[in-house]
Amino acid sequence: MNLTLRILFVLMLGTLVPGFGLQAATVPVVDATAGESGYRQTSAGASSGSVAGGSSSATLIYKLQLLQQEVQELRGIVEQQQYQITQMREEQRDRYLDLDRRVSLVTQSGVSSGSQIKSDDSNAADSQPAASALVDEKSAYQAAFELIRNKRYDDAINALSRFVADFPNGEYTGNAFYWLGEVQIVKASYQDALQAFASLLNKYPQHRKVADAKYKLGKVYRELGDSAKSERLLKEVIENHAGTTAAKLAEAELRNARL
Repeated sequence: MNLTLRILFVLMLGTLVPGFGLQAATVPVVDATAGESGYRQTSAGASSGSVAGGSSSATLIYKLQLLQQEVQELRGIVEQQQYQITQMREEQRDRYLDLDRRVSLVTQSGVSSGSQIKSDDSNAADSQPAASALVDEKSAYQAAFELIRNKRYDDAINALSRFVADFPNGEYTGNAFYWLGEVQIVKASYQDALQAFASLLNKYPQHRKVADAKYKLGKVYRELGDSAKSERLLKEVIENHAGTTAAKLAEAELRNARL
């Protein structure tokens, strides 16, 4: 009787509430334990995938930032090298211009600073060898100097080196040492330039090129990284050769070195 009443009650509900029977039929019967476990597994899988995806993206972004930083550092290095190359080119150009200016000044005032050789058919026979030697020295010096004027610097270095070896006590040997040092500076051979200027100062302490040689030697020591010797020589030029072009250049060199 009770079962019959229940069936009738359900039927009555289906009649009174449309769709009740369909909704009841479509409700799945799920094991509570199994459903909870399945839900947990699904949720855990989704969460794990999200974490893995986020971690991968963060790694890529970090690597990209590192690459951008490296590119910026490399760009800075390249710019610094370009600046140094530009400076070197400008210094090299200044050396050429300075040497050309000095050569032009010497050419205008005459290459020889000594007495001029005059031909005299009435010279005594015993004086002819000395005159011939002087003419040979002068010709060799002028030939070497002409190489400098024509900017054949390697040939000029060879010619001047031969000259100072052939005429160690010649009239033009002091000048030859000076110009040998000048050309070595143009070639950036600073150790050789140092030796040439030092030879002039040691062998010809009263030579008219002493002030210029000291100034140039001061610049050479600066190029070689010996700031103390450079400053000492430049100050010596200023004190002992006041009013000369070399002294003014030494003052400017000291100012630039302190900037």
